[in-house]
Amino acid sequence: MARAVRRMSIVSLLSATLGVAHAGLIQDWVATYDYEGLYDLISELALDAAGNVYVSGQSPSAATGRDWATVKYDGETGAQVWVARYDDGDTRDWVSGLAVDSAGDVYVTGGTSEGLSLPADCVTIKYDGETGAQLWSQRFDGGGSDSPSGLALDATGNVYVTGTTEDLATDTRDALTIKYDGDTGAQIWVSRYDQSGTDSESMYYVAVDYAGDVYVHGYFHTAGNADLGTIKYDGETGMQLWVSRYDGAGLRDDPRAGIAVDAANDVYVSGLSEITDGNHDYVTIKYDGETGAQIWVSRYDHADLNDAPSDVKVDAAGDVFVTGASGDPDIQNDGATIKYDG
Repeated sequence: MARAVRRMSIVSLLSATLGVAHAGLIQDWVATYDYEGLYDLISELALDAAGNVYVSGQSPSAATGRDWATVKYDGETGAQVWVARYDDGDTRDWVSGLAVDSAGDVYVTGGTSEGLSLPADCVTIKYDGETGAQLWSQRFDGGGSDSPSGLALDATGNVYVTGTTEDLATDTRDALTIKYDGDTGAQIWVSRYDQSGTDSESMYYVAVDYAGDVYVHGYFHTAGNADLGTIKYDGETGMQLWVSRYDGAGLRDDPRAGIAVDAANDVYVSGLSEITDGNHDYVTIKYDGETGAQIWVSRYDHADLNDAPSDVKVDAAGDVFVTGASGDPDIQNDGATIKYDG
């Protein structure tokens, strides 16, 4: 997931995901996590093959500041199986990605910083899925401020983290993608993308295709404008294979919905695209996975109001689903879900 579910309490997150008792649905269980009576902010959720539930997010401590907590729940009963907390000292720590591998082990990535405006580093941790014991921890410090935004695994359990890293020479932000060995935590490669040296790039989503190659999706900033940017890397070497950019002709294109890859290794991204009157639409794009060539673009605009997608998925047949919020002339927002022929 990466950023589509944000800033919810664990009660509301699990209720929304696992079934609230309304319209004939039966709520099986609700689990809460409360540490020291402070404000716990769960942002990530994952399931394993056995149906166990993992959540992770920011969990402050009076002694150590803003830490993160990862919790495993029994999927049948909601009983808490284990809790693993991460504290980098008296710092601000936050979570931005969570995934579970085929063996049931758990990976979390996030940032750590000594303060709101001081340089941050990327931290990625692997936990034993049975016990919650930390198996390895890796920290990336690119010299300036680094911030991860997304995490994905490949079929063999290798770990990919994407985000941004500060370019100290130009005082800009570059796209950052890191591959770790899932067994040992050893860093296999690091790739940075800088389009010009004077502009900034920020990646938010990462996906791995069936061949093990890696796609990241986010912003490319140029002269005050923001476009959607998508990059493909060779999964073995980290070599950049292609870069594609979408400029919706407005001031801002926002990659808030994410990225998905189909069985043919073609790539779908969706986001928000601002139009000239200041409103914004859904935009969904299909790229050829081999070349990065744009195959199609579809925009959704309801009543010339603001529409903002929040997630994109592709099914086994290659059809594409996008969901989010859609402006309504009578009330604030409706939900809008669209299916496209892939």
